[in-house]
Amino acid sequence: SDGGSCAEIITRTYRVSDTCNNFIDVVQLINVRDEITPELISDFEPVVEVFCGEVPSAPELMFIDNCDSEITINYTETSNEETSPMDYTILRTWQVLDVCMNETIVNQVVNVVIEDSVESFSRSYCIDDSDVHLDSLLPTQNGTWIIPEGIVVENGFIKPSLTPIGEYSFVNNSTLGNCNVTNIVDIIIHDDCVITPNCDSKENVKISKVVTPNGDGSNDFFNVALIYQGDCEFVIDVQIFNRWGNLVYEIENYQNDWSGESPKAAFGNANRLPAGTYYYIVSLNNSSLKPIQGYIYLSSE
Repeated sequence: SDGGSCAEIITRTYRVSDTCNNFIDVVQLINVRDEITPELISDFEPVVEVFCGEVPSAPELMFIDNCDSEITINYTETSNEETSPMDYTILRTWQVLDVCMNETIVNQVVNVVIEDSVESFSRSYCIDDSDVHLDSLLPTQNGTWIIPEGIVVENGFIKPSLTPIGEYSFVNNSTLGNCNVTNIVDIIIHDDCVITPNCDSKENVKISKVVTPNGDGSNDFFNVALIYQGDCEFVIDVQIFNRWGNLVYEIENYQNDWSGESPKAAFGNANRLPAGTYYYIVSLNNSSLKPIQGYIYLSSE
């Protein structure tokens, strides 16, 4: 052989002889050379454009070589930022060598654009909403705020409950690298969440159609739901009758906690009513509504 592992000659000799010891030698020469450069196997962007000094870190590139497991990577980075008044360029270079000094060069150009920016956002809050901190108005916030007139801000919190209904523009000024960044946040304060209850509307009362007391969290109890109850001070009385018209359950100031229990000795020693269809009367005291009547199906499971 010659030249070590990067370039060598392998000699193979074959001797052929007969029974009288006559022979010939056949020689084969094999030239072994490593001339293939290392190969980049990472995802890579040769040209990157960024704004206002948001320069990403240099990527960690991976290379493989057809012969060598040991690869040398020399990384250099140059920039013309000091000589360029505005936009500038960063040149990143990876010099990759295998043991046999086969070389691969990979370059990345980062174009840094210096440009002031203005971005707009919109937010909407109801007068019943919790206080809102200024820092939550933007994805990132490191500048100074200009607060419009009419907005109450305490310790950095906007108070919707103390703010007149209307639209306001907040301005946040900051810098990013060599750029000025202006973010404008338009805030609408409204009262859409404030609902005036109609205490005398039957549409605001939702009553269960079925009771399935199996403990799965769905329809476990006979439920009288008061939609938009607000300041309506209802007192609910409930009466339940079986199909023969017998009163099987009655309570004043009902708390949505009946799941089919039977009164003592109502059905022998059973502590639950049998499955079937029952008739209810729901009275909403302190309202002008007439008693609400309907049917409820009670399941045994």
